[in-house]
Amino acid sequence: VADGIRKKTSCLWDKLGKPIAAKGVTLLDDGTYKGGWGAVSVDDEGCSGHKTVLIDKGICAAFLQDNLNARLMKMGQTGNGRRQSFRFYPIPRMTNTYLLAGDSIPEDIIKSVAKGLYIAKIGGGNVDETTGRVVFSVTEGYMIESGKVTRPLKGIMLMGSGQDVLMNISMVGNDLHVIGGGSCGKNGQAKPVGFGNPTLKVDKITVGGGRV
Repeated sequence: VADGIRKKTSCLWDKLGKPIAAKGVTLLDDGTYKGGWGAVSVDDEGCSGHKTVLIDKGICAAFLQDNLNARLMKMGQTGNGRRQSFRFYPIPRMTNTYLLAGDSIPEDIIKSVAKGLYIAKIGGGNVDETTGRVVFSVTEGYMIESGKVTRPLKGIMLMGSGQDVLMNISMVGNDLHVIGGGSCGKNGQAKPVGFGNPTLKVDKITVGGGRV
């Protein structure tokens, strides 16, 4: 996001034009996504909603910009100047952020895993913009054994470096699903957002929890 990039408080401040994900990864922020929870005709500064490619086939391609940071960085606005209400000042925020579908069949992705986890739903979590560390709870997860989904798990947490996770995506499914209903908090402000991804195979990630 542009404010962290400009102030060099984001771990991605010097990554524009450089690889930050596997080649099969393309990530968008799309304020024009029809029916998206974070869709905007115009943002809270009067800029029309944009579809912005943030990661283009693994390469860091753009940042989310509001008016202030776009002017200071001499870049174009992306329609991401958002505020909770008139009582707050606009800051650069996500709208509907999702990873584009690939060409792998979800069933084939599962079959390719000898032993691992199938994560069906992720709950709350947080991202440290400065370090890139992420922590998320898993509300529905199962073991994958010999290419088949088997035993349910509970109390699972996913953690580690966000950039490492992106670099370790080896297969991207063709089943993109974008959802909403939640909100994203930043600087004491909450805004409705949409998010989504297809089935993904991540070769390496740190997992903590127990089994039932």
